[in-house]
Amino acid sequence: PRLVLRGHTHALMFVCVSEELGIVLSGDVHGHVIIHSICDGSMFRSRTDRWISRAVITSCGEIVSYSRRNSRVYVDTINFGSIAELTCPRTFVCDAMIATSDGRVVALGSRSGVVELRSTWDLTLLYEYPPLDSAVTSMVLSADETVLFVGLSSGKLHAFSVDREPLRERYVIPNVVNSKAPWYIL
Repeated sequence: PRLVLRGHTHALMFVCVSEELGIVLSGDVHGHVIIHSICDGSMFRSRTDRWISRAVITSCGEIVSYSRRNSRVYVDTINFGSIAELTCPRTFVCDAMIATSDGRVVALGSRSGVVELRSTWDLTLLYEYPPLDSAVTSMVLSADETVLFVGLSSGKLHAFSVDREPLRERYVIPNVVNSKAPWYIL
């Protein structure tokens, strides 16, 4: 192997790689989250206070994570500085997530078959797809990010259209003048 990343003593729940940022984010069943360097395998940061069970790294260097223990979604910097947090209903157990390539939107999929698109700026709900008949287990975006493929525990695969126009109308950053300007638009 090119690198052996050490630090976890329990089974891993997730691994995220950001080639652009040169980091690997991993989390174990006891909520221990570690950020390693891709270059030499050294440990950058470590966190044990949130019991994170799912996470993604955005291209902007933000970590969007979900804690099953307290049913919360967090957005943090790679230095673990808090940006936003959201308490989810207890019926929403997030088992899949994916971020858009620009890092402005994250899709969350739950055991109850709910798929939501949320802003990484403040976790505002941008769009919710019609509920599905079984738990969401995986998600992936097409290369042009116009289709969201959602895998279900029943073995079905759903393909949803991602229409950016309605999202642009909802994506207004609070207290920012002209937040619909092109550099904020999805």
